[in-house]
Amino acid sequence: MLEPAGRSTPPIDASRGTYALPLAYGSALLLHLLFLKSLVFRLAMPDFAVVLVAAAAFAGSFLPAVVLQAAFAQHAGRRDGATPWIARLDRCVWSVSAIAAAIGIGLALIPGARVVLHWPLVAAALASPLIGAWSAASRVVHGALLGLERERWFAALTIAEPALRIALALGLEPWLGGANAALLALAVAPLSTLIVGRVLLPRRDAVEPSAAARRPLEFQPRTWATLVFAGTLSFVDVVFANIRLPPDEAARYVGLSSIARFPELIAAPLALALFARTRLRVFTRNSPLPDLWQTLGKVALWLGAAVAFTHLVGRDMVRILLQTEIFANVASLLPPLVLGHALIALAQTLLFFGIANGAVGLPLVPLALLASYLMLLVERGTTAAGCAWTSVVIGALAVAFTGMVVIVPSWLSEHARRRKTPAG
Repeated sequence: MLEPAGRSTPPIDASRGTYALPLAYGSALLLHLLFLKSLVFRLAMPDFAVVLVAAAAFAGSFLPAVVLQAAFAQHAGRRDGATPWIARLDRCVWSVSAIAAAIGIGLALIPGARVVLHWPLVAAALASPLIGAWSAASRVVHGALLGLERERWFAALTIAEPALRIALALGLEPWLGGANAALLALAVAPLSTLIVGRVLLPRRDAVEPSAAARRPLEFQPRTWATLVFAGTLSFVDVVFANIRLPPDEAARYVGLSSIARFPELIAAPLALALFARTRLRVFTRNSPLPDLWQTLGKVALWLGAAVAFTHLVGRDMVRILLQTEIFANVASLLPPLVLGHALIALAQTLLFFGIANGAVGLPLVPLALLASYLMLLVERGTTAAGCAWTSVVIGALAVAFTGMVVIVPSWLSEHARRRKTPAG
């Protein structure tokens, strides 16, 4: 939970000055689609699927990292030095990088691991965990820049990462080949912006953290578990499809899924603002529910518009973004995929509200949904259409379950508080 009211200066509202967020996220989306479009022309379909499955770790880390952006932004905005965080941030980055590297080496060396994952490229096994780790870490560091009121640096680094990814993929292709160059670009680009962002942060804390210091919200194990399960939920279908579907069908599904993830970018700045305001209200012991209703209305409106737009021009989007007739026979799957990701983005917005509000047992929600997703994919994921509609079912269940766990306790607590107020 957060520190009790009155203990120290309230954290600065990290949603202030968020004009940089839509600009940065929108530009990053356009550059990501350009990167995807460049891969279609330069890679064979099996390699295209492998690269995009590896890139799914990057996509899956995006929205969960937004909540950490907000948390570190507020720690950076604290002016009283009561909550040391730089040293903890550095330890987290090093630890996550070491774990990701160990996993990558294991996937590359363990006999049969790459065969099961359908990853003939050693580079894919080595790079995929690092892509997810460094992408998440770079966003956390960028969030700290946002808290230090360096919105322009935040926007510049958020845009620079996908731009650097495209430049490296094209520049290294003559020496490494298209697939290996793309994988290396996916790993190096977030690492580069991570290093630059860390250089721009303070070198050390004003107060060194002690072993007895209270662990802030974003360093609690339940927060990390929730974010890991939620991030995995958003891309487990592409890994499963690459394993179960024929190579060409898997490549088509993975390509469509990469396009269909744009609702998560739409929800990202709203989730960041909601998390920041919720923590501020809980800190001052005010009800966070009004902000929740307002944000959910905005998220639902924008996501509904995105789903309707895709339903109307889905085939044109596939033709423009992929520019190949290979994807024409699966273009009809784009609307349900967008709907599934929109529902998951809405559920993750609720999940981040629960994290900020200190909901108990929150990691069990995405974990249960992840288990259900895998069971449904085993049963119905034998075709691209089955995988697409399964994502819609899981998205709907995610909204329902997360809403019950997050909203109902908050509403009951608020109702009980209001009933006690007149008597006091």
